[in-house]
Amino acid sequence: MIEFQCACGNPLKVRDDLAGKKGKCPKCGQFALVPQAGPAPEPACATPDKKGALPVFDLAPEPQKPAEHAPARPAPAKLDFADAPPAARQAPAQGVCVSCKAPKTPEDPFCSACGWDSKLLVRKCIYCKQTVSLSGPGGAKGISTGVNPVTTLAGVLGVALGVVFVVLFGWWIAMSCVLFLAGIAGFVVALVVDHRCSDCGKKPPPGVLTPPELAMVRAVRTKGFAVGGGALAASLLFGGLVVIRVLSAVQEPRDGDGSTQTASAGNGEEKPEPVVPPIPGVTELPDLPGGGGLIEPGGGGGRTPPKEVEGPFPTDLEGLRKKRKEDKDSKDRRKCVEALAAMGPEAIPALVEALEDTDAPARQLALKGLTEEGEAAREALPAIEKRLEDNVSHVRAAAVVALSAIDAAGSVRIFQKTLVTDPDSNVQQKCHDALKKAGLAAAPCWIDLLADGKRRKQAYEALKELGRPALGEIEKGLAHTDATARYSSGDLLLDIGGPEAATPAVPAYIAALSEPEWSARRWGATCLVRVGGPEAKKAVMPVLMEELAPANDFDNRQWAAENLAVIAGPEDEAAIPVLVAALLENAWQLKSGAIRALAKIGPAAAAALARELKNPTNRFTALEGLGGMGEAAVPAITSVLTDRDVEVRLAALAALQKLGPKAAAAIPALEKAIRDSDSRVRSEAFSALAAIGEPAVGELVKALADKSDSVRGEAVMTLQRIGSGAKEALPALVKCLKDENDNVCSLAANAIAEIGGEEAVGLVRPLLRDRDTAVRRRAVGLLGRLGAAAVPSLVDATKDREQDIKMAAIERLGQLGPDAKSAVSALTALVRDPDPQIKALAANALGEIGPDAKSALPALRELAKDPSLKYSADEAIRKIQGN
Repeated sequence: MIEFQCACGNPLKVRDDLAGKKGKCPKCGQFALVPQAGPAPEPACATPDKKGALPVFDLAPEPQKPAEHAPARPAPAKLDFADAPPAARQAPAQGVCVSCKAPKTPEDPFCSACGWDSKLLVRKCIYCKQTVSLSGPGGAKGISTGVNPVTTLAGVLGVALGVVFVVLFGWWIAMSCVLFLAGIAGFVVALVVDHRCSDCGKKPPPGVLTPPELAMVRAVRTKGFAVGGGALAASLLFGGLVVIRVLSAVQEPRDGDGSTQTASAGNGEEKPEPVVPPIPGVTELPDLPGGGGLIEPGGGGGRTPPKEVEGPFPTDLEGLRKKRKEDKDSKDRRKCVEALAAMGPEAIPALVEALEDTDAPARQLALKGLTEEGEAAREALPAIEKRLEDNVSHVRAAAVVALSAIDAAGSVRIFQKTLVTDPDSNVQQKCHDALKKAGLAAAPCWIDLLADGKRRKQAYEALKELGRPALGEIEKGLAHTDATARYSSGDLLLDIGGPEAATPAVPAYIAALSEPEWSARRWGATCLVRVGGPEAKKAVMPVLMEELAPANDFDNRQWAAENLAVIAGPEDEAAIPVLVAALLENAWQLKSGAIRALAKIGPAAAAALARELKNPTNRFTALEGLGGMGEAAVPAITSVLTDRDVEVRLAALAALQKLGPKAAAAIPALEKAIRDSDSRVRSEAFSALAAIGEPAVGELVKALADKSDSVRGEAVMTLQRIGSGAKEALPALVKCLKDENDNVCSLAANAIAEIGGEEAVGLVRPLLRDRDTAVRRRAVGLLGRLGAAAVPSLVDATKDREQDIKMAAIERLGQLGPDAKSAVSALTALVRDPDPQIKALAANALGEIGPDAKSALPALRELAKDPSLKYSADEAIRKIQGN
């Protein structure tokens, strides 16, 4: 047997016939080379089996024989090199690296070929021996791929050059250049990317990188080539577009004299027209290409006479006419046309001839001249209409303006056709303006344009502006071949004239109910609901009830419920089942319309909902619906005020609050509810009595004598909410001022002040003689809130034996201001009172009364002699004198 050690220290033994072969250690899994028979060599690692090497097998100790056959041998001991001969120590056996399989000495855990440290189990740089991570995320140190410096430099350079190119050449060329630089940067990144040590910057030797590391490099290179190629392709695309634009600009159509025109492209776009230089001696036109819009008829104060021109130039009609025909210079021809336009109606034939000029500005000048002539230029209408086919958009727009100035009403169909067919937005706008100028004559055109999806909104608004005079034409639109035009016409009749004007359209609305398309039926039903009346209602109710059925689409059901809420009435009991079914669904959109519809149907619907109160699932929704049905719903609602479920009782009280005064029949049931064991129910019951109002005052007066402090307090506050309608409760409220509960007393005072009136003053005044000081004090405070009618009572209170009550009465008189002028004499007497506090308060009250207290001035001047009261006296004098 051959005994030796694995590199991990595990003792191994194999048969002699396996010498020179390689096997895997069962403990560490590394490959080991079996030495030749003899002394055990140093531990050695073996590389994995490759082509031509000895076969690989698993190393395992020979199975131990049972003890009865042979004694167990002890495990082989680990070799001790301390006892080895000197020659063995000087020439140790060679091992292999477990990472790259390169030979290395066993004593040194660091592999100089790949940098793997078998002791620390980390990768190190073979040059600087700093720890790095080549294939995964590392710590402070890692591998640099060379991407960051290159991409940063390329990004900064690209942004800088992009800004420069935008300033120098414009966006298109700048975009092409920036994309070109981005493409170059992508290729550079793909070429220079590689693994390098982040400390020394050196590349590891070939063959050391692992498959994950190589895959990472390949991924970065692939992305670099992809980005670079895409950017270069986009750069070529933008460059090609720039070339096409330049060539298009060079190949613009030119007149016979060489001047460039603006022609409409096949796709509806126009090339920019060159700016026409000023014509020496001729008024510059503000409506030439690049100079603004066309001159409308009647604007600018009339024709502008041409300026004098230099050199010989004809001034007569024939001379100008001849020169325009013969002159090859476009500038001279324009001057001729401008001069002809200033000559008046006699030049109209010459201007018509100028409409055929090869120069676009000259044609535009001729149209301007015809526009200024107005109706006198009717003979030019055919020639002007021909200019609507001109290849220059400015000329076409000028033709529309000219037609509008000469005969707007007679040209409406021309405007309509041009509006639809001309690709230029300016020409379209001119046609739109011309149709609006034509007024009622354009109504048939607007009706036709209702069928155009792009212009339907404009047509609808234009017809609404025409108003009632256009109703006749709009009514004709009900027979239009286009369904959208018919629907829009029906809507316009209602929007402009209301239900009365739309009555002739009822047959059309009813006919739409038989259309196969749901949108048509919906339109017809909606219009019939808006029209109303017996005929419309009879036709639309079956449709609405059918659409409200549970099997239909939710949106349709919601629409049907909303319309039934508008048109339903007491005679529509047939709709109750579907409305109740919609009401009981968990969808507030449906419930809202169903509740309002059932409320309009009335008592019959109330009975249907009352039956649902027995259904635990539907009772809350049923109560909500009953709350909008009037007096007929009161019995059903009050029937659940004694329900065991507190929430049901609260829902019933909320329904009674919605009914308001109509719920007066529920007052007896509310008498028990205000004494409910649940505080929320008591509060809601009082709110229901407040909503009922004056009919509930009697029940609330009874509640003022209840044993419960909270019931008495709630009753007082409810009477205060009712206000002036609760005057019959004043005597009972005055008694509450003596209540044993201070909170009830305070609430009663607030309620009496809210109800007010002289009757309240008369009821409170006897309390000023009450033996209880607190009652008298409370009465004084209340009288001060009851206005001028309480002044005599407050004057009596100034004679009270209690100092604080006396002072409170004086303060209340001052707060009443001029309303307390009848108390001036009493306050003047108090100015002479022995108590300084009474004097000061009396002076302040006289000052608040103002000029009506002039009779108190002598007493106040006398009071001012007292240094301690001088300020109060002087202030009162100042206010009385109005200073």
